[in-house]
Amino acid sequence: MVSRAQLLGGSASMNFLRLAPGATVSAPGGWVLATDQSDLAIAYQNPALLESARNPRLHSSFLFLPGGSSVYFLSGVTSKPQAALVTALSLQYIDHGSVPATDPGGNILGSFRPRDWCIQLAASLPYQSRWRGGAALQWAHSAYGTYRSTAVLSNVGIRYRDTANGFTFGAIFRHAGFMVRRFDGGSTQQLPVELAFGIWKTWKDSPFAAGIVWQRMQRWALDTDDLFDPSVSPIGIDNRRSTFAGQFFNHLILSTRVALHPQVQFIGGYNFLRRRELSWGGGSNGLAGFSYGLKATLHRFQISLARSHYMANQSLHQLSLEFSLKPSGQGWKR
Repeated sequence: MVSRAQLLGGSASMNFLRLAPGATVSAPGGWVLATDQSDLAIAYQNPALLESARNPRLHSSFLFLPGGSSVYFLSGVTSKPQAALVTALSLQYIDHGSVPATDPGGNILGSFRPRDWCIQLAASLPYQSRWRGGAALQWAHSAYGTYRSTAVLSNVGIRYRDTANGFTFGAIFRHAGFMVRRFDGGSTQQLPVELAFGIWKTWKDSPFAAGIVWQRMQRWALDTDDLFDPSVSPIGIDNRRSTFAGQFFNHLILSTRVALHPQVQFIGGYNFLRRRELSWGGGSNGLAGFSYGLKATLHRFQISLARSHYMANQSLHQLSLEFSLKPSGQGWKR
């Protein structure tokens, strides 16, 4: 029996690090590198977006994957108002539930609980009035029964913000590092290293804002020959793969935000690569690639809910809560 599968952009170990840490990241397409608002889930992706907090803040997110896997994210930040150095500590934990343990003959010997987790310590500093830089150190670990894998990784990002014109630019080079321990102890395992850029634009006296992310820019051609080989792929031949436009749109994520109310926002996004990876030629692809959600800002709380479409009949929901540990008469920092 032969089984084959393909993904645009190749494969790497510890791909759980690509999972969105919060609903405010899932809703705009899975990537946020530039924004005009403060959010710990977004700052987890680009540490340059860490901002000084009036009060200590905590962020928690919950995402439930098909097959019984659950993703939990917890992050906290504390600093003095207008402090130069801002630090945050975050934990991402994925519990894959209980899985039967079998021998080569298929006999059940018991069960085990596969899990992945990553601890991140991040810090950011301003430079002049418009620039900010950030860096993060990660310790990631995967445990699947008797197999273990551990890596040390780093993220380095920048942010440029022009508040007068409502323009923000961000860039990140993430998941660069080395394996401390490999699953089989010997073979090479690639890490999900990625270079990405993003811009965000808000319009004065307008409820609308929009952004663009260029993801996985460390490699231009993200698709493979096998992906469009009709002998192994249900997608069939796709003449777009050899064109500049086809490769260009694989890197794009488009997002928008609409203020429905002073305390309620709609967030939406479209991930071209996600739709391309999960499209098939046997029927409708539905809303694959689209994502959207709502964020409500209260006195001490931010509540966000996102829905991301992966296939015609499969979507994921993510809930995030961020709150200030102390009351503030000035409301939530933006």
